[in-house]
Amino acid sequence: MEYVLSDADGTQVGTALANTNHLKAGGSWKFEALGTVSPDQVASWERSDVSGF
Repeated sequence: MEYVLSDADGTQVGTALANTNHLKAGGSWKFEALGTVSPDQVASWERSDVSGF
């Protein structure tokens, strides 16, 4: 999964990524996304991509 990270003005300040392998169909996954900026720079986030193969 990929997330867009924005500051209080709505300007994109970075991205965050989370990844797992071998998740079964219908399975659940607890995760933490790793970001490219310090959490204190982030006011909001939005999921931008989910991919699988």
